[in-house]
Amino acid sequence: MPTIQTKTNIDIVINALKENYTEDWSLDQMANISGLNKYQFAHQFKEEKGISPYSWLQLYRLFKSQHSLINTDESILSIALEHGFKNISSYNRLFMKMYRKTPTEFRKIYRRK
Repeated sequence: MPTIQTKTNIDIVINALKENYTEDWSLDQMANISGLNKYQFAHQFKEEKGISPYSWLQLYRLFKSQHSLINTDESILSIALEHGFKNISSYNRLFMKMYRKTPTEFRKIYRRK
């Protein structure tokens, strides 16, 4: 007989983060949703996903920002801020680390004509 897979505490938090990724999340807020204390939550999240909850959130924000870079003429600063980054330098730094390109270079390469 097949077993029914239920969502884990981490999956529930990830869904909340995806729905509200531009919000300023704290570890306490994430842990509260999971029903675990923040230390258990952070440990379980890293165990399941391989990175910290905050790193996951930053990468998700970065991923979501690509659409605006490619499809709009908004400034890089506006895109960074509207996708939950506190400032443009943290956005640029993470972008460069992940894509080995600046957001401007990425935009030039992948812009829809």
